[in-house]
Amino acid sequence: MNQSLNPYWNTRRHLPRVGSALLAVVFAFLPSSLFAQPQPATRATVATALSEPTWVDNATNAFEVVAVRSRGNKRTHHSVILRAAAIEPGARLTESDLAEVRQRVMNLRLFSKVTARREKTTRGDVLVIEVAERWTLIPLPMVVGSGDGVTVGGVLFEMNLFGRNKQLALGGNFSDRGSQFFAFYQDPAVFGTRFIGQLSARYYTGPKKRYESETVIDAFEDRSATVSLLGGYRLTKHASLLVGAFADFGSTEVYGDFMPPPERETIFGPQIRLRYDGQNYKIIANEGLRMEARYRHGLQSPRDVAMLDIQSNLGRILPWNHSLSLSLGFHLRRGDHFLDALILGGMAGTRGFHEQGLWVETAALSTVEYAIPLFGALGGTWTFAAFVDGGVTEWNDDTQTFITPGIGLGFFLKNVAIPAVGIDLSYSIDEGEVFPSAAIGLAM
Repeated sequence: MNQSLNPYWNTRRHLPRVGSALLAVVFAFLPSSLFAQPQPATRATVATALSEPTWVDNATNAFEVVAVRSRGNKRTHHSVILRAAAIEPGARLTESDLAEVRQRVMNLRLFSKVTARREKTTRGDVLVIEVAERWTLIPLPMVVGSGDGVTVGGVLFEMNLFGRNKQLALGGNFSDRGSQFFAFYQDPAVFGTRFIGQLSARYYTGPKKRYESETVIDAFEDRSATVSLLGGYRLTKHASLLVGAFADFGSTEVYGDFMPPPERETIFGPQIRLRYDGQNYKIIANEGLRMEARYRHGLQSPRDVAMLDIQSNLGRILPWNHSLSLSLGFHLRRGDHFLDALILGGMAGTRGFHEQGLWVETAALSTVEYAIPLFGALGGTWTFAAFVDGGVTEWNDDTQTFITPGIGLGFFLKNVAIPAVGIDLSYSIDEGEVFPSAAIGLAM
């Protein structure tokens, strides 16, 4: 499985298509403002306070912050909230600024509720940020069903390691199409600075199959391991640049009566990743723009390998909490047709294909989705979605164009930092049949 673990890039919000004709749609998705309401306080941690008298502008109702306090954060360290709020004593705020502070803290994805308000004290005006923490240490089942294939497994996922907003995941999954084990660690603020660190490893073993309709036309046994190390710097509030190295090694064997595959040699080389995250986090949908580009190039290998992935998602919250999202992506692989192909299928963007059944060397993909919250139950929200996946793919000079409309039902847990259940029914226009898929936990 050539899909990397990324806890922030999941659930109906990825794998897309590039097209200049869609640029006009982008301007309809400009994010709207959000306004917070005060909640009862529980516990406070106090930042540096100043003793000077409070400054107040009666015309604009602006006030000067003499201290910043966080309340309700039993596990999350105060410095994490303070860094996300980006407000220091001495700053002058208005009521509209409080809404922005609230959203910045909400974007940590660690809290089910955040409020930011002004509190008058004998020393002056204090900015109080109150949070309701979500469960972040989560043993998750992972179940994915698509077509005739089912993958089961589990992940131990911590999104707030040591209460410092570090992420750690360990897990694996198993199916008749192969098994994999993976580990992921990310520190978005090394020693409280703007530096970023990321380490991941994955091991895969099992058959890789390429389908044409319901028929397997290519297959081989593959064993591969990939290790990735990245370090970078947060350039702006939303943009970051990471550079590092990767290594890929393993072996291949014949599968059944199919042709012998090429041998897998060890590949290592540099990689670079550029990220822009301007999205405002919501429980069931995000608003704003998120983009990521990654390039990897293999060095000192018998085959020349280059891998480029560009993905973006643009979300808009509509009246009645409806949401509209547009996802676009471009994927490029240069190397061996079999060993270096990107394997897709059974996920957003390529629903209507077998899980891991679509091999591509070049792919331009898109997803447009409209989601409606139905009702709340069992600590979460049920949602209904209508979507259209589309794209153009190429593998070994074989080009394929597809459009796949469908509907889906999802359940999002408010107090857990990862969705719970997703069920999709997509209609493959080429095949003329309904294609069901389902996911539980991290695989969504």
